[in-house]
Order: sequence, then C-alpha cells, then structure tokens
Amino acid sequence: MSNKGSWFKNIDELMVLACLSQKPCYCSEVVEFINSYRDDEHKIEHNAVYTALYFLRDKKAVEEQDARITEGKKRVYYNLTPAGRIYFEQFLRDYRAYISASEDILGESTKLNDK
Repeated sequence: MSNKGSWFKNIDELMVLACLSQKPCYCSEVVEFINSYRDDEHKIEHNAVYTALYFLRDKKAVEEQDARITEGKKRVYYNLTPAGRIYFEQFLRDYRAYISASEDILGESTKLNDK
C-alpha cells in the first residue's frame, strides 16, 4: 500500500491509523482521541473519520469487528490489520521524512529573510 498524495489531505488518515494502532475503537472514540490533541479551530469531524475508516477498510488496513450495543447504540469497532500496521509504519516514516525536509526548507527560508 502506498500513500502518495497531498499530505495535508491525508493527515486525518494518519491520525486514524495512530489511534487504531493503540487499540480497536469505534468512530466516536477516534474523534475524541484526535480532538484531544487539537485546538478548537482544527477539530476533526465524524464524517472525516468515517471517510478515512472506509478508505482504510477498502485497502484492507482496518477491519470491522463485531458491533456492540452500548446504551442502545450500535457501535462498530475498527481494528488495525497486520497489513494496516505495516501501512501505518511506512506512512509514519514517509510523513516524518516529509516534515523533516519541510522544516529544513523553511529554516533556510527564514535564514534568507534574516539577511
């Protein structure tokens, strides 16, 4: 599985993978996890998480577990597959390399502006 494309667009996918790498979760748990690290202007919405989950499911990176009924609500839990764990680890390496190169470029830009 390859993740080439707009990093900014795919960051939600990476955040969903990070959450599921810790434990199986249902959508609202993923939303709460991600939003616990974001400020109010950058909160993730349920529809963005569902979009990422369905994309990852189609890629066989996540699988749906048995739904559980809790407080009258059906909750579908999503679990990272072995292929999904490999995909997450590669995605994370690529992301870190991209961020490192971006920081280098922006650092050089700052040096030029200081002159």
